[in-house]
Amino acid sequence: PGKDASQWRVWYSLRAEEEVPDFLRGRLAEKILATGKYLNVVRECGAERGGGGGSPSLSHIGPSGRELASTVDRCLASASQALLSFLHGPVDLLGRLRSLKRYFLLDQGDFLLHFIDAAEEELDKPHGQCSQRRLQSLFELAVKVSSSAAEPYNEDAYCVLAAEGGGLGGEDPA
Repeated sequence: PGKDASQWRVWYSLRAEEEVPDFLRGRLAEKILATGKYLNVVRECGAERGGGGGSPSLSHIGPSGRELASTVDRCLASASQALLSFLHGPVDLLGRLRSLKRYFLLDQGDFLLHFIDAAEEELDKPHGQCSQRRLQSLFELAVKVSSSAAEPYNEDAYCVLAAEGGGLGGEDPA
């Protein structure tokens, strides 16, 4: 929550190859990094890690490189499963993606026609005179009277009045 892509790239990157011990360089270091990313996403989102405590641990490994690689692979598989379980379970990622498809690819786009018709007067006003609250109310009404009313995530959709210049939050689109 509240993390943007640049923060994640800074936090989760191998900053200097020379800081990585020789026996971890290459694919092993990348797998360990991916494992940490997956587990942190689950933790940051407030979910409990799946697996019931049966996940592998790096604390009991022997000197064998093969044993280390095997343990890292098991840890990565466990972290991947925890993330997938979280995304398919409480987050319902597939359902939310279907919802995005319906709204943005206009699979059930009749709400947009209702919204534009209802908000025409407000949208004709100069940018600084448009009421975000009124547009949101009209948007919610348009969703409720359209085929989108049955959409399971329709309450998560909202209207944002972009700053003049087209970007959200006053930023120019890249």
